[in-house]
Amino acid sequence: MSPSGNFAKLLDLHIIQSKVEPVICVEGNIAAGKTNLMTKLKPKIEDLYGKNCVNLVPEPVKEWNDVGGEKLFDMMMQEPKRWSFAFQNYVQLSMFNAHCRSIATNTQESKLHLVERSIHSARYVFVENHKKLGNMQQVEYNVLDEFYRMITRELEYKLSKVDYFLFLEADIEVCLERLANRLRTQDATMTQEESRVTLDYLRSLGELYETHMLSREEFRDKVIRIDANLTTEEIIRNLGF
Repeated sequence: MSPSGNFAKLLDLHIIQSKVEPVICVEGNIAAGKTNLMTKLKPKIEDLYGKNCVNLVPEPVKEWNDVGGEKLFDMMMQEPKRWSFAFQNYVQLSMFNAHCRSIATNTQESKLHLVERSIHSARYVFVENHKKLGNMQQVEYNVLDEFYRMITRELEYKLSKVDYFLFLEADIEVCLERLANRLRTQDATMTQEESRVTLDYLRSLGELYETHMLSREEFRDKVIRIDANLTTEEIIRNLGF
């Protein structure tokens, strides 16, 4: 894929010349800086293409701890072998629902969709990680895979048709330090569950991004790699804004 410095030019081709609404997913390890980048990139894009042109779609994390009043995310982190299947099933469902709601309520001014993570990383990174760690049985893995294939191939699911993946590459030690800083400062973006994340867990996710997702034929040419050890402001400048 093209270097990150050409990203602004790629958007211009899509928005101005092609007259389409590109779907851009911001991917990366836990605490790689996805939320900060999306929040600060949105006004930069809107300065060029108009107010409300960006449909910002955050990861539905809060829903994962309010499943009929049950804290499913917390339950999974405490007992992954018991709850990983139910949790990943709900992650796929909640992402699908949140993305469809976002499209349904989208304003006519929107010219692009900026999405935090994707149903693809839910399947090829997080589900694979649970399988790798022995947290789910083969039949559970098969069910999640079949569910993923159904909602991405059979249903009208616009945000699964990704034009670009902005992949934030941050050293795992940097991600862990950012998590620790969130905990120390009681950052509003920090969740209780993230405080249980270990260096080995981050390393495993990073490896699976490379081996099971980004290298896939259908995604390979859509990936824009970004040095996420930099500050958010530096990243935005490197993207061409």
